[in-house]
Amino acid sequence: MTEAPGSSPLGSSPFRWLLGGQVVSLVGSQLFPMVLVALTVSASDQPALTMGLVMGARFAAMALFIVLGGVLADRVDRFGLLALTDAVRIAALVPIMVLDTQTPLAVLAASSFVLGAGEALYVPTYDAAVVSSIDRGQLARANALTKATRGVAKVLGPPLAGIVVLGVGVRGAVIIDAVSFGLSLLTLVRLALMRLGPRPEPAHGSMWRDVLGGLRAVAGLRWLVALELMAMVHVLLVVAPWVVLLPVISERELGGIDSYGALLGAFAAGAIPGALLGAWVRPRRPGLVILGGLMPFGLCCIALAWSHELWVLIAVFFVAGAGTELTDIVKTTAIQEQVPKELLGRVFALDFFASYVMMPLGQLATGLLIVPGTEPLALALAGMLLLISTPLV
Repeated sequence: MTEAPGSSPLGSSPFRWLLGGQVVSLVGSQLFPMVLVALTVSASDQPALTMGLVMGARFAAMALFIVLGGVLADRVDRFGLLALTDAVRIAALVPIMVLDTQTPLAVLAASSFVLGAGEALYVPTYDAAVVSSIDRGQLARANALTKATRGVAKVLGPPLAGIVVLGVGVRGAVIIDAVSFGLSLLTLVRLALMRLGPRPEPAHGSMWRDVLGGLRAVAGLRWLVALELMAMVHVLLVVAPWVVLLPVISERELGGIDSYGALLGAFAAGAIPGALLGAWVRPRRPGLVILGGLMPFGLCCIALAWSHELWVLIAVFFVAGAGTELTDIVKTTAIQEQVPKELLGRVFALDFFASYVMMPLGQLATGLLIVPGTEPLALALAGMLLLISTPLV
Protein backbone atom coordinates (compact mmCIF):
# COMPACT_ATOMS: atom_id res chain seq x y z
CA MET A 1 0.00 0.00 0.00
CA THR A 2 1.12 3.56 -0.51
CA GLU A 3 -0.16 5.47 2.50
CA ALA A 4 2.20 6.75 5.15
CA PRO A 5 2.28 4.86 8.44
CA GLY A 6 0.54 7.68 10.30
CA SER A 7 -2.20 8.30 7.75
CA SER A 8 -5.79 7.11 7.85
CA PRO A 9 -6.54 3.64 6.47
CA LEU A 10 -8.99 5.40 4.14
CA GLY A 11 -5.94 6.71 2.29
CA SER A 12 -5.69 3.24 0.77
CA SER A 13 -7.93 2.92 -2.29
CA PRO A 14 -8.15 -0.90 -2.04
CA PHE A 15 -9.22 -0.66 1.58
CA ARG A 16 -11.91 1.89 0.68
CA TRP A 17 -13.33 -0.45 -1.95
CA LEU A 18 -13.20 -3.42 0.42
CA LEU A 19 -14.85 -1.53 3.25
CA GLY A 20 -17.49 0.21 1.13
CA GLY A 21 -18.69 -2.96 -0.55
CA GLN A 22 -19.03 -4.80 2.72
CA VAL A 23 -21.03 -1.98 4.31
CA VAL A 24 -23.65 -2.28 1.57
CA SER A 25 -23.71 -6.04 2.00
CA LEU A 26 -24.04 -5.78 5.78
CA VAL A 27 -27.02 -3.43 5.66
CA GLY A 28 -28.81 -5.83 3.35
CA SER A 29 -27.85 -8.95 5.27
CA GLN A 30 -29.68 -7.65 8.33
CA LEU A 31 -32.89 -8.37 6.44
CA PHE A 32 -32.60 -12.15 6.50
CA PRO A 33 -33.04 -12.62 10.28
CA MET A 34 -36.18 -10.48 10.07
CA VAL A 35 -37.43 -12.61 7.19
CA LEU A 36 -36.92 -15.68 9.37
CA VAL A 37 -38.88 -14.11 12.21
CA ALA A 38 -41.69 -13.09 9.86
CA LEU A 39 -41.94 -16.57 8.36
CA THR A 40 -41.57 -18.65 11.53
CA VAL A 41 -42.11 -17.09 14.96
CA SER A 42 -45.55 -15.56 14.58
CA ALA A 43 -46.92 -18.57 12.69
CA SER A 44 -45.52 -21.35 14.88
CA ASP A 45 -46.84 -23.00 18.02
CA GLN A 46 -43.25 -23.89 18.93
CA PRO A 47 -41.29 -20.80 17.88
CA ALA A 48 -38.12 -21.69 19.79
CA LEU A 49 -37.93 -25.08 18.09
CA THR A 50 -38.64 -23.60 14.66
CA MET A 51 -36.05 -20.87 15.06
CA GLY A 52 -33.59 -23.40 16.45
CA LEU A 53 -33.94 -25.58 13.35
CA VAL A 54 -33.64 -22.76 10.83
CA MET A 55 -30.82 -20.90 12.57
CA GLY A 56 -29.15 -24.18 13.44
CA ALA A 57 -28.96 -25.00 9.72
CA ARG A 58 -27.05 -21.79 9.10
CA PHE A 59 -24.54 -22.35 11.87
CA ALA A 60 -24.15 -26.04 11.01
CA ALA A 61 -22.98 -24.96 7.56
CA MET A 62 -20.63 -22.43 9.10
CA ALA A 63 -19.12 -25.07 11.36
CA LEU A 64 -18.74 -27.49 8.44
CA PHE A 65 -17.17 -25.06 5.97
CA ILE A 66 -15.31 -22.52 8.10
CA VAL A 67 -12.00 -24.42 8.15
CA LEU A 68 -12.25 -25.00 4.40
CA GLY A 69 -12.72 -21.26 4.02
CA GLY A 70 -9.53 -20.60 5.93
CA VAL A 71 -7.52 -23.08 3.88
CA LEU A 72 -8.83 -21.63 0.62
CA ALA A 73 -8.06 -18.11 1.84
CA ASP A 74 -4.39 -19.10 2.04
CA ARG A 75 -4.42 -20.93 -1.31
CA VAL A 76 -6.38 -18.73 -3.74
CA ASP A 77 -6.91 -15.03 -4.42
CA ARG A 78 -8.77 -13.73 -1.37
CA PHE A 79 -10.79 -11.07 -3.17
CA GLY A 80 -11.93 -13.55 -5.80
CA LEU A 81 -13.00 -15.95 -3.07
CA LEU A 82 -14.96 -13.19 -1.34
CA ALA A 83 -16.75 -12.44 -4.62
CA LEU A 84 -17.68 -16.12 -4.92
CA THR A 85 -19.25 -16.06 -1.45
CA ASP A 86 -21.53 -13.20 -2.48
CA ALA A 87 -22.62 -15.16 -5.56
CA VAL A 88 -23.39 -18.21 -3.40
CA ARG A 89 -25.50 -16.14 -1.01
CA ILE A 90 -27.47 -14.57 -3.86
CA ALA A 91 -28.29 -18.08 -5.11
CA ALA A 92 -29.45 -19.09 -1.62
CA LEU A 93 -32.08 -16.33 -1.63
CA VAL A 94 -33.68 -17.28 -4.96
CA PRO A 95 -36.09 -19.95 -3.58
CA ILE A 96 -37.51 -17.51 -1.02
CA MET A 97 -37.93 -14.84 -3.72
CA VAL A 98 -40.03 -17.31 -5.71
CA LEU A 99 -42.06 -18.87 -2.88
CA ASP A 100 -42.46 -15.76 -0.72
CA THR A 101 -44.65 -16.42 2.36
CA GLN A 102 -45.37 -19.95 1.14
CA THR A 103 -41.77 -21.01 1.67
CA PRO A 104 -41.82 -24.39 3.49
CA LEU A 105 -39.72 -24.82 6.60
CA ALA A 106 -37.44 -27.31 4.83
CA VAL A 107 -36.69 -24.85 2.01
CA LEU A 108 -36.11 -22.06 4.52
CA ALA A 109 -33.66 -24.26 6.41
CA ALA A 110 -31.91 -25.21 3.16
CA SER A 111 -31.53 -21.56 2.15
CA SER A 112 -30.24 -20.78 5.62
CA PHE A 113 -27.70 -23.61 5.27
CA VAL A 114 -26.38 -22.28 1.94
CA LEU A 115 -26.18 -18.74 3.34
CA GLY A 116 -24.19 -20.15 6.25
CA ALA A 117 -21.82 -21.93 3.86
CA GLY A 118 -21.20 -18.69 2.00
CA GLU A 119 -20.61 -16.85 5.25
CA ALA A 120 -18.19 -19.55 6.39
CA LEU A 121 -16.03 -18.92 3.34
CA TYR A 122 -16.37 -15.16 3.71
CA VAL A 123 -15.55 -14.54 7.39
CA PRO A 124 -11.93 -15.77 7.65
CA THR A 125 -11.16 -14.61 4.12
CA TYR A 126 -12.24 -11.03 4.81
CA ASP A 127 -10.07 -10.62 7.90
CA ALA A 128 -7.12 -12.11 6.02
CA ALA A 129 -7.81 -9.89 2.97
CA VAL A 130 -7.57 -6.72 5.07
CA VAL A 131 -3.84 -7.39 5.37
CA SER A 132 -3.54 -7.23 1.56
CA SER A 133 -5.33 -3.88 1.38
CA ILE A 134 -3.45 -1.92 4.05
CA ASP A 135 0.01 -1.49 5.60
CA ARG A 136 0.61 -3.59 8.70
CA GLY A 137 1.19 -0.41 10.70
CA GLN A 138 -2.41 0.55 9.99
CA LEU A 139 -3.99 -2.79 10.92
CA ALA A 140 -5.43 -1.74 14.29
CA ARG A 141 -7.01 1.39 12.81
CA ALA A 142 -8.24 -0.50 9.78
CA ASN A 143 -9.81 -3.17 11.99
CA ALA A 144 -11.41 -0.53 14.19
CA LEU A 145 -12.76 1.36 11.19
CA THR A 146 -14.10 -1.86 9.72
CA LYS A 147 -15.80 -2.81 12.96
CA ALA A 148 -17.16 0.68 13.56
CA THR A 149 -18.56 0.89 10.04
CA ARG A 150 -20.05 -2.56 10.41
CA GLY A 151 -21.54 -1.33 13.64
CA VAL A 152 -23.21 1.59 11.87
CA ALA A 153 -24.57 -0.79 9.24
CA LYS A 154 -25.89 -3.09 11.93
CA VAL A 155 -27.42 -0.17 13.81
CA LEU A 156 -29.33 0.93 10.74
CA GLY A 157 -29.97 -2.59 9.51
CA PRO A 158 -32.26 -4.25 12.09
CA PRO A 159 -34.70 -1.35 12.63
CA LEU A 160 -34.86 -0.70 8.89
CA ALA A 161 -35.20 -4.42 8.25
CA GLY A 162 -38.26 -4.59 10.46
CA ILE A 163 -39.80 -1.64 8.62
CA VAL A 164 -38.89 -3.09 5.22
CA VAL A 165 -40.33 -6.53 5.97
CA LEU A 166 -43.54 -4.96 7.24
CA GLY A 167 -43.64 -2.48 4.35
CA VAL A 168 -42.67 -4.46 1.26
CA GLY A 169 -43.15 -8.00 2.49
CA VAL A 170 -40.89 -11.03 2.53
CA ARG A 171 -40.22 -11.13 -1.20
CA GLY A 172 -39.32 -7.45 -1.40
CA ALA A 173 -36.98 -7.73 1.57
CA VAL A 174 -35.20 -10.74 0.09
CA ILE A 175 -34.77 -8.96 -3.26
CA ILE A 176 -33.14 -6.00 -1.48
CA ASP A 177 -30.88 -8.44 0.36
CA ALA A 178 -29.81 -10.03 -2.93
CA VAL A 179 -29.12 -6.62 -4.50
CA SER A 180 -26.85 -5.72 -1.58
CA PHE A 181 -24.82 -8.89 -2.12
CA GLY A 182 -24.64 -8.04 -5.82
CA LEU A 183 -23.20 -4.59 -5.15
CA SER A 184 -20.65 -6.10 -2.78
CA LEU A 185 -19.72 -8.65 -5.46
CA LEU A 186 -18.93 -5.86 -7.94
CA THR A 187 -16.50 -4.17 -5.53
CA LEU A 188 -14.75 -7.48 -4.86
CA VAL A 189 -14.41 -8.29 -8.56
CA ARG A 190 -12.70 -4.91 -8.99
CA LEU A 191 -10.30 -5.71 -6.15
CA ALA A 192 -9.58 -9.16 -7.58
CA LEU A 193 -8.67 -7.56 -10.92
CA MET A 194 -6.24 -5.21 -9.14
CA ARG A 195 -4.13 -8.26 -8.11
CA LEU A 196 -3.05 -6.85 -4.76
CA GLY A 197 -0.21 -8.30 -2.75
CA PRO A 198 1.74 -11.47 -3.48
CA ARG A 199 0.00 -14.14 -5.51
CA PRO A 200 -0.93 -17.32 -3.60
CA GLU A 201 1.74 -19.97 -3.66
CA PRO A 202 0.89 -23.14 -5.62
CA ALA A 203 -0.69 -25.68 -3.31
CA HIS A 204 1.64 -28.43 -2.13
CA GLY A 205 0.41 -31.30 0.00
CA SER A 206 -3.05 -31.96 1.32
CA MET A 207 -5.50 -29.52 2.82
CA TRP A 208 -5.28 -31.49 6.06
CA ARG A 209 -1.59 -30.59 6.24
CA ASP A 210 -2.58 -26.96 5.86
CA VAL A 211 -5.12 -27.34 8.66
CA LEU A 212 -2.45 -28.86 10.91
CA GLY A 213 -0.22 -25.88 10.17
CA GLY A 214 -3.00 -23.59 11.35
CA LEU A 215 -3.52 -25.68 14.48
CA ARG A 216 0.17 -25.42 15.34
CA ALA A 217 0.00 -21.65 14.95
CA VAL A 218 -3.00 -21.46 17.29
CA ALA A 219 -1.38 -23.80 19.81
CA GLY A 220 1.59 -21.45 19.97
CA LEU A 221 -0.65 -18.71 21.41
CA ARG A 222 -1.69 -19.87 24.88
CA TRP A 223 -4.06 -16.96 25.42
CA LEU A 224 -5.88 -17.79 22.19
CA VAL A 225 -6.21 -21.49 23.07
CA ALA A 226 -7.84 -20.58 26.39
CA LEU A 227 -10.25 -18.21 24.68
CA GLU A 228 -11.22 -20.77 22.05
CA LEU A 229 -12.08 -23.39 24.67
CA MET A 230 -14.13 -20.87 26.60
CA ALA A 231 -15.88 -19.75 23.42
CA MET A 232 -17.06 -23.29 22.69
CA VAL A 233 -18.70 -23.53 26.12
CA HIS A 234 -20.24 -20.07 25.98
CA VAL A 235 -21.61 -20.54 22.48
CA LEU A 236 -23.26 -23.82 23.45
CA LEU A 237 -24.82 -22.63 26.70
CA VAL A 238 -25.19 -18.84 26.34
CA VAL A 239 -24.94 -17.45 22.83
CA ALA A 240 -27.01 -20.11 21.07
CA PRO A 241 -29.96 -19.72 23.49
CA TRP A 242 -29.69 -15.93 23.12
CA VAL A 243 -29.86 -16.14 19.33
CA VAL A 244 -32.89 -18.45 19.39
CA LEU A 245 -34.85 -16.94 22.28
CA LEU A 246 -34.35 -13.21 21.70
CA PRO A 247 -36.76 -13.04 18.73
CA VAL A 248 -39.26 -15.20 20.61
CA ILE A 249 -39.19 -12.95 23.69
CA SER A 250 -39.38 -9.85 21.48
CA GLU A 251 -42.41 -11.18 19.62
CA ARG A 252 -44.27 -12.49 22.66
CA GLU A 253 -43.38 -10.01 25.43
CA LEU A 254 -41.84 -6.83 23.98
CA GLY A 255 -44.25 -5.84 21.24
CA GLY A 256 -43.15 -7.67 18.12
CA ILE A 257 -40.59 -7.63 15.34
CA ASP A 258 -39.86 -3.91 15.69
CA SER A 259 -38.67 -4.46 19.28
CA TYR A 260 -36.39 -7.23 18.05
CA GLY A 261 -34.93 -4.84 15.49
CA ALA A 262 -34.49 -2.12 18.11
CA LEU A 263 -32.56 -4.44 20.43
CA LEU A 264 -30.29 -5.70 17.66
CA GLY A 265 -29.78 -2.10 16.59
CA ALA A 266 -28.82 -1.07 20.13
CA PHE A 267 -26.36 -3.96 20.37
CA ALA A 268 -24.81 -2.90 17.07
CA ALA A 269 -24.77 0.78 18.11
CA GLY A 270 -22.69 -0.14 21.13
CA ALA A 271 -20.16 -1.64 18.75
CA ILE A 272 -19.25 1.84 17.49
CA PRO A 273 -17.68 3.17 20.74
CA GLY A 274 -16.33 -0.32 21.36
CA ALA A 275 -14.55 -0.19 18.01
CA LEU A 276 -13.17 3.29 18.67
CA LEU A 277 -11.78 2.13 22.00
CA GLY A 278 -10.33 -0.94 20.32
CA ALA A 279 -8.39 1.30 17.93
CA TRP A 280 -6.35 2.72 20.83
CA VAL A 281 -6.04 -0.19 23.26
CA ARG A 282 -2.64 -1.91 23.09
CA PRO A 283 -2.79 -4.50 25.89
CA ARG A 284 0.23 -6.56 26.84
CA ARG A 285 -2.17 -9.36 27.77
CA PRO A 286 -5.00 -9.22 25.22
CA GLY A 287 -6.80 -12.13 26.86
CA LEU A 288 -7.62 -10.05 29.95
CA VAL A 289 -9.18 -7.25 27.89
CA ILE A 290 -11.17 -9.76 25.89
CA LEU A 291 -12.54 -11.44 29.03
CA GLY A 292 -13.52 -8.11 30.57
CA GLY A 293 -15.31 -7.06 27.42
CA LEU A 294 -17.39 -10.24 27.41
CA MET A 295 -18.91 -9.71 30.85
CA PRO A 296 -21.65 -7.22 29.81
CA PHE A 297 -23.11 -9.86 27.51
CA GLY A 298 -24.05 -11.87 30.59
CA LEU A 299 -25.93 -8.85 31.93
CA CYS A 300 -27.62 -8.52 28.56
CA CYS A 301 -29.07 -12.03 28.96
CA ILE A 302 -30.14 -11.49 32.57
CA ALA A 303 -31.84 -8.18 31.77
CA LEU A 304 -34.40 -9.93 29.57
CA ALA A 305 -35.70 -11.74 32.65
CA TRP A 306 -36.08 -8.80 35.03
CA SER A 307 -37.24 -5.98 32.76
CA HIS A 308 -39.77 -5.61 29.97
CA GLU A 309 -39.03 -1.88 29.63
CA LEU A 310 -37.67 -1.54 26.12
CA TRP A 311 -35.55 1.53 26.92
CA VAL A 312 -33.82 -0.31 29.78
CA LEU A 313 -33.05 -3.27 27.56
CA ILE A 314 -31.79 -0.99 24.79
CA ALA A 315 -29.30 0.58 27.23
CA VAL A 316 -28.05 -2.81 28.45
CA PHE A 317 -27.76 -4.14 24.89
CA PHE A 318 -25.77 -1.03 23.93
CA VAL A 319 -23.19 -1.68 26.66
CA ALA A 320 -23.01 -5.37 25.78
CA GLY A 321 -22.39 -4.50 22.13
CA ALA A 322 -19.55 -2.16 23.09
CA GLY A 323 -17.82 -4.82 25.16
CA THR A 324 -18.25 -7.50 22.53
CA GLU A 325 -16.80 -5.29 19.79
CA LEU A 326 -13.83 -4.27 21.93
CA THR A 327 -12.93 -7.90 22.53
CA ASP A 328 -13.31 -8.71 18.84
CA ILE A 329 -10.96 -5.94 17.70
CA VAL A 330 -8.32 -6.68 20.32
CA LYS A 331 -8.36 -10.37 19.42
CA THR A 332 -8.36 -9.79 15.65
CA THR A 333 -5.45 -7.34 15.81
CA ALA A 334 -3.45 -9.61 18.12
CA ILE A 335 -3.89 -12.52 15.72
CA GLN A 336 -2.89 -10.42 12.71
CA GLU A 337 0.22 -9.18 14.51
CA GLN A 338 1.33 -12.49 16.02
CA VAL A 339 0.58 -14.93 13.18
CA PRO A 340 2.57 -15.12 9.91
CA LYS A 341 0.68 -13.64 6.97
CA GLU A 342 0.60 -16.92 5.06
CA LEU A 343 -1.21 -18.64 7.96
CA LEU A 344 -3.80 -15.97 8.71
CA GLY A 345 -6.65 -17.52 6.75
CA ARG A 346 -6.33 -20.84 8.55
CA VAL A 347 -5.93 -19.29 12.00
CA PHE A 348 -8.96 -17.06 11.54
CA ALA A 349 -10.91 -20.06 10.28
CA LEU A 350 -10.04 -22.09 13.37
CA ASP A 351 -10.93 -19.11 15.56
CA PHE A 352 -14.35 -18.85 13.96
CA PHE A 353 -14.75 -22.64 14.02
CA ALA A 354 -14.46 -22.57 17.81
CA SER A 355 -17.26 -20.01 17.85
CA TYR A 356 -19.55 -21.82 15.43
CA VAL A 357 -19.04 -25.52 16.00
CA MET A 358 -21.26 -25.68 19.08
CA MET A 359 -23.88 -23.25 17.79
CA PRO A 360 -26.13 -25.75 15.93
CA LEU A 361 -26.21 -28.13 18.89
CA GLY A 362 -26.94 -25.26 21.28
CA GLN A 363 -29.73 -23.91 19.07
CA LEU A 364 -31.34 -27.31 18.59
CA ALA A 365 -31.09 -28.10 22.30
CA THR A 366 -32.65 -24.74 23.12
CA GLY A 367 -35.57 -25.43 20.83
CA LEU A 368 -36.12 -28.91 22.23
CA LEU A 369 -35.62 -28.21 25.93
CA ILE A 370 -37.08 -24.77 26.56
CA VAL A 371 -40.72 -24.89 27.65
CA PRO A 372 -42.82 -22.05 26.16
CA GLY A 373 -43.12 -19.26 28.71
CA THR A 374 -39.76 -19.96 30.38
CA GLU A 375 -37.59 -18.23 27.77
CA PRO A 376 -36.59 -15.22 29.97
CA LEU A 377 -35.64 -17.47 32.88
CA ALA A 378 -33.54 -19.67 30.61
CA LEU A 379 -31.60 -16.66 29.33
CA ALA A 380 -31.08 -15.36 32.87
CA LEU A 381 -29.49 -18.67 33.86
CA ALA A 382 -27.31 -18.55 30.75
CA GLY A 383 -26.18 -15.02 31.61
CA MET A 384 -25.25 -16.01 35.16
CA LEU A 385 -23.24 -18.92 33.79
CA LEU A 386 -21.22 -16.52 31.63
CA LEU A 387 -20.58 -14.12 34.50
CA ILE A 388 -19.40 -16.93 36.78
CA SER A 389 -17.29 -18.87 34.28
CA THR A 390 -15.51 -16.06 32.42
CA PRO A 391 -13.23 -14.95 35.31
CA LEU A 392 -12.15 -18.57 35.75
CA VAL A 393 -10.40 -18.73 32.37
